[in-house]
Amino acid sequence: MFFWRHDEKPSGGIYDWLLANKKDILAGTAEYMGTPVTETTEFYQYKYVISFGAATLSCATQHYLPTAANGYLRFAPWKYALITLLLGWWCFPWGPPFAIYALMFNLGGGRKRTAASLLQLIEWGWDAPHDASATAHKKKILELSTRAAEEIRSRMENGGFSEGLGVRITPTKWADSEVEIAVDYPVSDGRDWVDESDGLLLLIDKQHESRLSGCRLDFADGEFSATMTPGLTAKTTN
Repeated sequence: MFFWRHDEKPSGGIYDWLLANKKDILAGTAEYMGTPVTETTEFYQYKYVISFGAATLSCATQHYLPTAANGYLRFAPWKYALITLLLGWWCFPWGPPFAIYALMFNLGGGRKRTAASLLQLIEWGWDAPHDASATAHKKKILELSTRAAEEIRSRMENGGFSEGLGVRITPTKWADSEVEIAVDYPVSDGRDWVDESDGLLLLIDKQHESRLSGCRLDFADGEFSATMTPGLTAKTTN
């Protein structure tokens, strides 16, 4: 018999700290036990296996941040490998294969998630993308007119959306210049370009880059539209 321990959404400990410091992390830097944390700071997770009776239980640890207090996780992979070797391998048929997997997983460095990815995981649950960062996929795609930026801010305020959320821009299928906007989490798992204009974070699916690159987004007569702007070209920023 095999069991896999898996919480719907992680909570407590480091996860509560991340939520409490979300705004500072996405805006720049927060500090955890003397260690600076940005949205691209990596946290580590390990696996261990415990067998009892006729059952094998495969578990994952919480995510850890390397700090001076925990020895920068130098011994963490060995700690959970030892637990697996002592308690997990002996129950057949699942003990040996899952113990081997856990050993390889831990000695390979465990699983890494950025702070931005963990925030998304905490809020969305395990369907959230594995890796997410608002800076890893930055590219200048388009600009917002003053009217468009004001309308977006008005809609976000009226909708009760918190500061720091992003704006997803998607071309419609029924008009070349017409676009739709939606409020979304301001990170990218690699499928989106993350842009910024007039203080707003913009999310553009990479498959729509050719449609929106070099455009100015405007708002008139109740509709958003994107039209080409001479001199504005897509540019990757580091």
